[in-house]
Amino acid sequence: YRMIGFGTVLGSIILIPVQLAVIDLLAVFLILIRRVGGRPPGAPAARPPVNVIIPAYNESVCIERQLRSVDRAAGRYGGPVHVIMCDDGSTDDTKDLAEAAMASFSHATGVVIEGTHAGKSKALNLALMSCTADFVYRLDADCAIDQDAFVYSMAQLLADPRVGLVGALHMPKEPYTTWIDRMRAFELFYSFGFLRVAQSQVDSVPCVPGSFCAFRRAAALAVGGFVTGMYGEDT
Repeated sequence: YRMIGFGTVLGSIILIPVQLAVIDLLAVFLILIRRVGGRPPGAPAARPPVNVIIPAYNESVCIERQLRSVDRAAGRYGGPVHVIMCDDGSTDDTKDLAEAAMASFSHATGVVIEGTHAGKSKALNLALMSCTADFVYRLDADCAIDQDAFVYSMAQLLADPRVGLVGALHMPKEPYTTWIDRMRAFELFYSFGFLRVAQSQVDSVPCVPGSFCAFRRAAALAVGGFVTGMYGEDT
């Protein structure tokens, strides 16, 4: 800023909207290129087995909802879906609720494994070590997924062997009754439904949040799984 004569706070405030406008224009350009390049892959004919790993610690309030959503998505997917939830030393009834929810599955199968309350990354790695499928989904316990989440994310992985990881459009729980709710919804839609779509066109997505991501198991194992000993374990 000082190099171009905007060394003051006011100058910085003036330049910030300019920077954002340039970023948005570049994003629009990249999305237009994406559209010209053809439509994204549709629902695949093949439905290979998938594993779903979920770390959980004291998630009794929401674990049943997440597991019901996974079972519903497994029904739409049609292929084998096996859930591995790592209970990381919960002191509430997360484990019992999860086992009961898995016992009532109509489409998926599932198992709860015991963690050591050593942190989220280690719980994820324990679950990853129990996986056998080539494709793995990593979900947060306090979320719920769309019924077509497996179908269309798997389409991206199967369409191009160079694709190693697929994210999703993340949105807060409805209804949006306050301005804070609406601002948060706009923020997430702008980030995941606009900016990251543009970034993916040039392989520049900086981070795929762990609340929903699909990846190739072999690639994850090759890099040693999820990083431990640091704040944050998103892929």
